[in-house]
Amino acid sequence: YVAKYPELMRCLQLLLGHRARLLQTIASHKGSQQSAHSDSIHMTTYPLGYLAAAWVAFEDIGRDCGPLEFYPGSHKLPYVFSHHLGLSASDLATDGYRKYKEQYEPRVQDLIARHRLQPAYFEARKGDVLIWHANLLHGGSQRRDLGLSRKAMVAHYFADGAFVYHDLSARPSRQQYFDGCLVR
Repeated sequence: YVAKYPELMRCLQLLLGHRARLLQTIASHKGSQQSAHSDSIHMTTYPLGYLAAAWVAFEDIGRDCGPLEFYPGSHKLPYVFSHHLGLSASDLATDGYRKYKEQYEPRVQDLIARHRLQPAYFEARKGDVLIWHANLLHGGSQRRDLGLSRKAMVAHYFADGAFVYHDLSARPSRQQYFDGCLVR
């Protein structure tokens, strides 16, 4: 099972300072072209900072495929949460991600411009893995050749004992682990 590969789990434990628990995986076969964002507004931990992601390339991925785009050093910026933007759980329930797109995405672009952050691209070879902190700004770059695939998986992990919740909806994640027990 790729997401729980023992060497990957050892690296995550070293980085998180606690045993890593798999939260979710997302597999894709083409570039997402997703706007720059921090995972923290979607998956937040208490205490803050105990979430990491690992992106695994299932094939060689070059610039034409729409590789992962990230902004080195952006994980050190202040977190941007829904309460900073005046977004409420009821906004998400009634309007979906409309206000997120109108308020959060421009805030991220402003941070990128204000801090003069430059994008980097994870042009991977099959089997390469990129691990990042939950507050790293990242997204899917533009696909230059729509005929090419971008087979990859991203997995999100949290430190054992941390509480995980969805900032936008103010709801706990579906899976919480405490002392080895799954609480739903």
